[in-house]
Amino acid sequence: MVSGAPKLELQYAVHIPGLGILSSQKAGDFVGTTDGRKRIIGFMASLQGPDAVKYDLVYHAKFKGIDSPVSGQNGSWCGTQKKSGQTLESVQIEIRKRD
Repeated sequence: MVSGAPKLELQYAVHIPGLGILSSQKAGDFVGTTDGRKRIIGFMASLQGPDAVKYDLVYHAKFKGIDSPVSGQNGSWCGTQKKSGQTLESVQIEIRKRD
């Protein structure tokens, strides 16, 4: 850890049809499948740690067949928690210091 750097950890979850919602257990854990045969249809992320209250985590997800990005922040879902949905193609994540 860099001296003076915020004490933050990223926690996240994905939704994969047939497997359900897979959550990370601790920062840096792999979530998903390794064979590339399953698609992600939902995503959420949040900050944890002593400095988490000082920051917002904002993310934008691009789903196949949907022109505009779907946005979320601080643990809200992008995509779906239902049994089916559009395939997640990309995610942009920003950490913003609160005023």
